[in-house]
Amino acid sequence: MIVPAPGDAVRVARLLASCEEVAEKLGFRVVRGKLTSTGGLCRFKGEWRLYLSDDLEPEEQLELYARAFARFDLSEHYVLPALREEIERYVKQ
Repeated sequence: MIVPAPGDAVRVARLLASCEEVAEKLGFRVVRGKLTSTGGLCRFKGEWRLYLSDDLEPEEQLELYARAFARFDLSEHYVLPALREEIERYVKQ
């Protein structure tokens, strides 16, 4: 496991809070709980849901959010530049 640099935990926490806001703007329902997988994005009964396992580290949660957001046009929404940078990593995948 990679040991985060000092200040990384605060940065990730700030980005996760921003992720919650973006998810709300996009109309995602974020579902947290004990899962048999890490989680991911799916459409269920016409609603986008992002499942996040309770076992995920904050950095892993951030990655799942970024992967999910990369599938959508965010040009009409304000996204923190640091979060937008995280999302851009997955846009072309």
